[in-house]
Amino acid sequence: MKLQKAPAGGKVKCPRCGAIVSVGQPAASKAAASGSLTPDDDDFDFGQINFPSAAPASAVSSFPVNPAATVYQGPIPGDPLAGQEEAASDAPAAAVNTHSAQTAAKGKPLPVKIIAGVVSGLVAFVVMFFVVSMMFGGGGGEASATAANAAAELGKNVPAGYQVVEFEGCAVYMPDGEVFREMPPGAMESKVVRSDKTGSIFFFGAMDNGKMELDDEQMRKKAKRFVAGDVLGGTPTERNGYKGIKGRVSVSAMLPDMTIEAYLADERYILIGSQPASMGADVETQMSIDRAAENEEQKIFFDSLKVGPKSGGLFF
Repeated sequence: MKLQKAPAGGKVKCPRCGAIVSVGQPAASKAAASGSLTPDDDDFDFGQINFPSAAPASAVSSFPVNPAATVYQGPIPGDPLAGQEEAASDAPAAAVNTHSAQTAAKGKPLPVKIIAGVVSGLVAFVVMFFVVSMMFGGGGGEASATAANAAAELGKNVPAGYQVVEFEGCAVYMPDGEVFREMPPGAMESKVVRSDKTGSIFFFGAMDNGKMELDDEQMRKKAKRFVAGDVLGGTPTERNGYKGIKGRVSVSAMLPDMTIEAYLADERYILIGSQPASMGADVETQMSIDRAAENEEQKIFFDSLKVGPKSGGLFF
Protein backbone atom coordinates (compact mmCIF):
# COMPACT_ATOMS: atom_id res chain seq x y z
CA MET A 1 0.00 0.00 0.00
CA LYS A 2 1.03 3.47 -0.65
CA LEU A 3 0.63 5.67 2.33
CA GLN A 4 1.00 9.43 2.59
CA LYS A 5 2.15 9.17 6.22
CA ALA A 6 3.22 6.33 8.43
CA PRO A 7 0.69 5.54 11.20
CA ALA A 8 1.61 6.40 14.71
CA GLY A 9 1.87 2.76 15.86
CA GLY A 10 3.49 1.52 12.76
CA LYS A 11 0.43 -0.69 12.04
CA VAL A 12 -2.53 -0.32 9.75
CA LYS A 13 -5.66 -2.31 9.06
CA CYS A 14 -6.00 -3.70 5.54
CA PRO A 15 -9.20 -2.43 3.94
CA ARG A 16 -9.74 -5.73 2.09
CA CYS A 17 -9.12 -8.45 4.62
CA GLY A 18 -9.25 -6.50 7.90
CA ALA A 19 -5.90 -7.86 9.02
CA ILE A 20 -3.47 -5.69 10.99
CA VAL A 21 -0.35 -5.08 8.97
CA SER A 22 2.95 -3.58 10.21
CA VAL A 23 4.33 -0.92 7.85
CA GLY A 24 7.52 1.12 7.66
CA GLN A 25 8.10 4.81 6.90
CA PRO A 26 6.94 5.90 3.37
CA ALA A 27 9.63 6.41 0.77
CA ALA A 28 8.64 10.01 0.28
CA SER A 29 8.99 10.68 4.00
CA LYS A 30 12.36 9.01 4.04
CA ALA A 31 13.44 11.12 1.11
CA ALA A 32 12.19 14.22 2.85
CA ALA A 33 13.95 13.21 6.02
CA SER A 34 17.15 12.63 4.19
CA GLY A 35 16.76 15.96 2.36
CA SER A 36 17.13 14.41 -1.10
CA LEU A 37 13.69 15.37 -2.47
CA THR A 38 13.58 16.19 -6.17
CA PRO A 39 10.92 18.02 -8.22
CA ASP A 40 9.69 14.59 -9.34
CA ASP A 41 8.81 13.52 -5.78
CA ASP A 42 5.22 13.86 -4.60
CA ASP A 43 6.08 15.79 -1.45
CA PHE A 44 8.55 18.17 -3.08
CA ASP A 45 7.93 21.67 -1.83
CA PHE A 46 9.18 24.29 -4.21
CA GLY A 47 8.82 26.92 -1.56
CA GLN A 48 11.58 25.28 0.47
CA ILE A 49 14.20 26.19 -2.18
CA ASN A 50 16.49 28.94 -0.93
CA PHE A 51 17.73 31.15 -3.76
CA PRO A 52 20.75 33.42 -3.12
CA SER A 53 19.75 37.04 -2.82
CA ALA A 54 21.15 39.43 -5.48
CA ALA A 55 23.56 41.88 -3.99
CA PRO A 56 24.23 45.29 -5.64
CA ALA A 57 27.22 45.30 -7.94
CA SER A 58 30.08 47.42 -6.85
CA ALA A 59 30.78 50.45 -9.03
CA VAL A 60 33.58 49.93 -11.51
CA SER A 61 35.52 53.07 -12.41
CA SER A 62 38.29 51.50 -14.49
CA PHE A 63 39.02 48.29 -16.30
CA PRO A 64 42.36 46.52 -16.47
CA VAL A 65 44.11 47.23 -19.75
CA ASN A 66 46.86 45.20 -21.30
CA PRO A 67 48.81 47.50 -23.63
CA ALA A 68 50.32 44.58 -25.54
CA ALA A 69 46.86 43.17 -26.27
CA THR A 70 45.67 46.38 -27.98
CA VAL A 71 48.43 46.33 -30.62
CA TYR A 72 47.61 44.37 -33.80
CA GLN A 73 50.29 41.69 -34.17
CA GLY A 74 49.27 40.56 -37.69
CA PRO A 75 47.30 37.50 -38.78
CA ILE A 76 47.55 34.27 -36.89
CA PRO A 77 50.06 31.91 -38.56
CA GLY A 78 48.24 29.48 -40.80
CA ASP A 79 45.07 31.61 -41.05
CA PRO A 80 43.58 30.99 -44.59
CA LEU A 81 41.97 34.47 -44.61
CA ALA A 82 45.23 36.27 -43.86
CA GLY A 83 45.89 37.22 -47.54
CA GLN A 84 42.36 38.56 -48.02
CA GLU A 85 42.60 40.70 -44.92
CA GLU A 86 45.90 42.22 -46.09
CA ALA A 87 44.46 42.96 -49.56
CA ALA A 88 41.35 44.55 -48.04
CA SER A 89 43.42 46.69 -45.72
CA ASP A 90 45.84 47.75 -48.47
CA ALA A 91 43.11 48.85 -50.96
CA PRO A 92 41.88 51.91 -48.97
CA ALA A 93 45.45 52.92 -48.28
CA ALA A 94 46.35 52.67 -51.96
CA ALA A 95 43.26 54.71 -52.91
CA VAL A 96 44.16 57.40 -50.39
CA ASN A 97 47.75 57.52 -51.67
CA THR A 98 46.58 57.77 -55.30
CA HIS A 99 44.12 60.56 -54.49
CA SER A 100 46.80 62.40 -52.56
CA ALA A 101 49.22 62.09 -55.48
CA GLN A 102 46.60 63.37 -57.94
CA THR A 103 45.75 66.28 -55.66
CA ALA A 104 49.40 67.14 -55.33
CA ALA A 105 49.89 66.92 -59.10
CA LYS A 106 46.97 69.29 -59.76
CA GLY A 107 48.31 71.86 -57.43
CA LYS A 108 51.87 71.64 -58.70
CA PRO A 109 52.71 73.70 -61.82
CA LEU A 110 54.32 71.95 -64.81
CA PRO A 111 58.03 72.47 -65.21
CA VAL A 112 59.09 75.05 -67.78
CA LYS A 113 61.03 72.43 -69.76
CA ILE A 114 57.90 70.31 -70.27
CA ILE A 115 55.87 73.31 -71.47
CA ALA A 116 58.63 74.35 -73.87
CA GLY A 117 58.86 70.80 -75.24
CA VAL A 118 55.13 70.62 -75.91
CA VAL A 119 55.12 73.99 -77.70
CA SER A 120 58.13 73.02 -79.82
CA GLY A 121 56.46 69.73 -80.80
CA LEU A 122 53.28 71.49 -81.90
CA VAL A 123 55.18 74.03 -83.99
CA ALA A 124 57.20 71.27 -85.68
CA PHE A 125 54.00 69.31 -86.44
CA VAL A 126 52.29 72.33 -88.01
CA VAL A 127 55.31 73.12 -90.18
CA MET A 128 55.65 69.50 -91.34
CA PHE A 129 51.93 69.26 -92.12
CA PHE A 130 52.07 72.48 -94.14
CA VAL A 131 55.05 71.26 -96.18
CA VAL A 132 53.41 67.90 -96.91
CA SER A 133 50.13 69.55 -97.91
CA MET A 134 51.95 71.86 -100.30
CA MET A 135 53.77 68.91 -101.88
CA PHE A 136 50.72 66.67 -102.37
CA GLY A 137 47.99 69.29 -102.66
CA GLY A 138 49.16 70.98 -105.82
CA GLY A 139 50.70 73.94 -104.05
CA GLY A 140 54.34 73.35 -104.93
CA GLY A 141 56.64 72.29 -107.73
CA GLU A 142 57.21 73.60 -111.25
CA ALA A 143 54.24 71.73 -112.76
CA SER A 144 51.75 73.23 -110.34
CA ALA A 145 53.30 76.66 -110.77
CA THR A 146 52.66 76.62 -114.52
CA ALA A 147 49.10 75.31 -114.23
CA ALA A 148 48.00 76.50 -110.81
CA ASN A 149 45.41 78.85 -112.25
CA ALA A 150 43.32 78.19 -115.35
CA ALA A 151 42.40 81.87 -115.56
CA ALA A 152 46.06 82.83 -115.71
CA GLU A 153 46.60 80.37 -118.56
CA LEU A 154 43.70 81.74 -120.57
CA GLY A 155 44.66 85.29 -119.67
CA LYS A 156 47.88 85.00 -121.67
CA ASN A 157 46.02 85.32 -124.98
CA VAL A 158 42.50 86.69 -124.60
CA PRO A 159 40.68 87.20 -127.93
CA ALA A 160 39.30 90.66 -128.62
CA GLY A 161 35.75 91.09 -127.34
CA TYR A 162 36.09 88.39 -124.65
CA GLN A 163 36.85 88.25 -120.98
CA VAL A 164 38.17 85.47 -118.74
CA VAL A 165 35.63 84.18 -116.21
CA GLU A 166 36.87 81.74 -113.57
CA PHE A 167 35.15 79.76 -110.78
CA GLU A 168 36.70 77.03 -108.58
CA GLY A 169 39.85 76.89 -110.74
CA CYS A 170 37.84 76.46 -113.96
CA ALA A 171 37.80 79.18 -116.62
CA VAL A 172 36.36 80.11 -120.05
CA TYR A 173 36.45 82.95 -122.55
CA MET A 174 33.07 84.66 -122.21
CA PRO A 175 31.94 87.28 -124.76
CA ASP A 176 31.73 90.83 -123.51
CA GLY A 177 28.20 91.86 -122.68
CA GLU A 178 25.74 92.85 -120.01
CA VAL A 179 24.66 90.55 -117.23
CA PHE A 180 21.57 88.75 -118.44
CA ARG A 181 20.42 87.64 -114.99
CA GLU A 182 21.85 87.66 -111.49
CA MET A 183 21.92 84.05 -110.33
CA PRO A 184 20.86 83.40 -106.72
CA PRO A 185 23.67 82.64 -104.29
CA GLY A 186 24.27 78.98 -103.63
CA ALA A 187 26.80 76.19 -103.82
CA MET A 188 27.63 76.95 -107.46
CA GLU A 189 29.21 80.20 -108.56
CA SER A 190 27.98 81.21 -112.01
CA LYS A 191 27.51 84.03 -114.50
CA VAL A 192 25.04 84.69 -117.36
CA VAL A 193 25.70 87.39 -119.98
CA ARG A 194 24.14 88.56 -123.25
CA SER A 195 26.75 89.11 -125.94
CA ASP A 196 27.12 92.70 -127.17
CA LYS A 197 28.12 91.43 -130.61
CA THR A 198 25.45 88.87 -131.45
CA GLY A 199 22.86 88.99 -128.66
CA SER A 200 23.45 85.33 -127.80
CA ILE A 201 23.23 84.31 -124.14
CA PHE A 202 26.12 82.49 -122.44
CA PHE A 203 26.16 80.72 -119.09
CA PHE A 204 29.08 79.31 -117.07
CA GLY A 205 29.26 77.93 -113.53
CA ALA A 206 31.37 75.60 -111.38
CA MET A 207 31.34 74.15 -107.86
CA ASP A 208 33.40 71.83 -105.69
CA ASN A 209 31.86 68.36 -105.85
CA GLY A 210 34.23 66.67 -103.41
CA LYS A 211 35.30 63.07 -104.00
CA MET A 212 31.81 61.85 -104.89
CA GLU A 213 31.62 60.23 -108.32
CA LEU A 214 28.63 60.94 -110.60
CA ASP A 215 27.30 58.91 -113.49
CA ASP A 216 25.58 60.52 -116.51
CA GLU A 217 22.10 60.39 -114.97
CA GLN A 218 23.29 61.87 -111.68
CA MET A 219 25.02 64.68 -113.56
CA ARG A 220 21.79 65.42 -115.45
CA LYS A 221 19.72 65.49 -112.25
CA LYS A 222 22.25 67.78 -110.60
CA ALA A 223 21.97 70.18 -113.55
CA LYS A 224 18.17 70.11 -113.24
CA ARG A 225 18.34 71.14 -109.59
CA PHE A 226 20.60 74.06 -110.38
CA VAL A 227 18.67 75.49 -113.34
CA ALA A 228 15.36 74.92 -111.53
CA GLY A 229 13.88 73.29 -114.58
CA ASP A 230 14.29 70.27 -116.78
CA VAL A 231 17.32 69.08 -118.73
CA LEU A 232 16.35 66.99 -121.73
CA GLY A 233 18.68 64.47 -123.28
CA GLY A 234 21.88 63.95 -121.36
CA THR A 235 23.92 62.16 -124.03
CA PRO A 236 27.62 61.51 -123.34
CA THR A 237 30.04 64.08 -124.75
CA GLU A 238 33.69 65.07 -124.43
CA ARG A 239 35.43 68.43 -124.69
CA ASN A 240 39.12 69.19 -124.23
CA GLY A 241 39.59 65.77 -122.65
CA TYR A 242 36.80 66.26 -120.09
CA LYS A 243 34.00 63.70 -120.17
CA GLY A 244 30.44 64.77 -119.48
CA ILE A 245 26.90 64.99 -120.88
CA LYS A 246 25.09 67.28 -123.30
CA GLY A 247 21.43 68.23 -123.08
CA ARG A 248 18.89 71.01 -123.46
CA VAL A 249 17.47 73.24 -120.73
CA SER A 250 13.69 73.42 -120.84
CA VAL A 251 11.18 75.40 -118.75
CA SER A 252 13.77 76.79 -116.35
CA ALA A 253 13.16 79.48 -113.75
CA MET A 254 16.79 80.61 -114.02
CA LEU A 255 17.86 80.23 -117.65
CA PRO A 256 16.25 80.49 -121.07
CA ASP A 257 16.05 77.37 -123.21
CA MET A 258 19.61 76.59 -124.24
CA THR A 259 22.11 73.89 -125.03
CA ILE A 260 24.00 72.91 -121.88
CA GLU A 261 26.95 70.65 -121.08
CA ALA A 262 27.89 69.21 -117.69
CA TYR A 263 31.33 67.90 -116.70
CA LEU A 264 32.94 66.37 -113.62
CA ALA A 265 36.67 67.08 -113.67
CA ASP A 266 39.10 66.84 -110.76
CA GLU A 267 36.31 66.99 -108.15
CA ARG A 268 34.70 70.03 -109.81
CA TYR A 269 31.18 69.98 -111.26
CA ILE A 270 30.94 72.32 -114.25
CA LEU A 271 28.00 73.65 -116.29
CA ILE A 272 28.48 75.53 -119.55
CA GLY A 273 25.70 76.52 -121.92
CA SER A 274 24.54 78.95 -124.59
CA GLN A 275 21.43 80.10 -126.42
CA PRO A 276 22.36 81.43 -129.88
CA ALA A 277 20.46 84.56 -130.88
CA SER A 278 18.99 82.72 -133.87
CA MET A 279 17.58 79.95 -131.68
CA GLY A 280 13.78 80.27 -131.72
CA ALA A 281 13.89 83.66 -133.42
CA ASP A 282 11.46 84.65 -136.13
CA VAL A 283 12.50 84.70 -139.75
CA GLU A 284 13.13 88.44 -139.85
CA THR A 285 15.45 88.28 -136.81
CA GLN A 286 17.29 85.29 -138.18
CA MET A 287 17.92 87.12 -141.44
CA SER A 288 19.51 90.01 -139.55
CA ILE A 289 21.93 87.88 -137.50
CA ASP A 290 25.50 87.36 -138.64
CA ARG A 291 25.57 83.58 -138.56
CA ALA A 292 29.35 83.39 -139.06
CA ALA A 293 29.98 85.63 -136.04
CA GLU A 294 27.43 83.66 -134.06
CA ASN A 295 29.08 80.32 -134.83
CA GLU A 296 32.56 81.69 -134.09
CA GLU A 297 31.36 83.02 -130.73
CA GLN A 298 29.93 79.62 -129.82
CA LYS A 299 33.14 77.81 -130.79
CA ILE A 300 35.49 80.15 -128.88
CA PHE A 301 33.29 80.00 -125.77
CA PHE A 302 32.89 76.19 -125.56
CA ASP A 303 36.40 75.29 -126.74
CA SER A 304 38.04 77.60 -124.18
CA LEU A 305 36.90 75.53 -121.19
CA LYS A 306 39.92 74.82 -118.99
CA VAL A 307 40.08 73.10 -115.61
CA GLY A 308 43.14 73.87 -113.55
CA PRO A 309 44.41 71.62 -110.75
CA LYS A 310 42.50 71.84 -107.53
CA SER A 311 44.16 74.35 -105.26
CA GLY A 312 46.18 72.78 -102.47
CA GLY A 313 46.76 74.18 -99.03
CA LEU A 314 46.95 73.41 -95.37
CA PHE A 315 43.93 71.14 -95.47
CA PHE A 316 44.45 69.74 -99.00
